[in-house]
This record gives sequence, C-alpha cells and structure tokens, in this order.
Amino acid sequence: VEQSNIDSLEQIKAYCDEHGIKLICVQSALIPSRLKTQNMGDVHDYFDNMLGAMGIEFYDFNYGKWEYLYRTDNDYVDMDGHMMGDIADRQSRLLVEVMKSDNPEQYFYSNYDEVLANLD
Repeated sequence: VEQSNIDSLEQIKAYCDEHGIKLICVQSALIPSRLKTQNMGDVHDYFDNMLGAMGIEFYDFNYGKWEYLYRTDNDYVDMDGHMMGDIADRQSRLLVEVMKSDNPEQYFYSNYDEVLANLD
C-alpha cells in the first residue's frame, strides 16, 4: 500500500472521529480456490496490523467460519471475487450480525491455517 493511500485513510479516520462516525474496514470473501493458491494470510496480517494500529476494526470474511458463510467457487462470477447475488446477500446479512454482536470474533477463524483446514 502506498503511503499516500495510508495518509488518505488517516484523514478519513480523523474526519470520522471528529464527527462521531465508527469507521470499519471489510475484506469480502474471495473465491475459495483462490484461498488455496494465494497466501491471503499475509494480506490479512498486513491489514489487521495496520488498521489495528489506527484503531479501525477490520472484518476479513476470508476468515469467516463456514457455518456462518458457506461458499463455493460457484458463488462467484470470476477469480477476482465478484460475487453472485446470493452470496453477496448472505455476506451482507452476516456483516450486520457481526457488527451487532458483543463477540464478533465468534464468526471468524483465528488464523489462516484454520481457514485452509476448513475449505471444502
């Protein structure tokens, strides 16, 4: 991520803080076969650390537990992660549940090894 993008995010965060707006960042769930071939754990760790240092909550639906967001490659239009309507609706509903929850961690695997171990 370029420094100019980080600077812009810091400005957005400051604006939100000044106006009482809760800023969150969301990574939508990618196509499962892509999770097997690319190390999205490193991507997750990078953003989790950066956003955590800024005080921004980060929800990575690649880490979403299968019992809450079951998905297959057939739920996607392409390898880039563009979702069909049904999976997009299910992820949106899950995001609402996560944000309302007193324990949002319950919806997510704790590490990338768990993600990979639970792929179909």
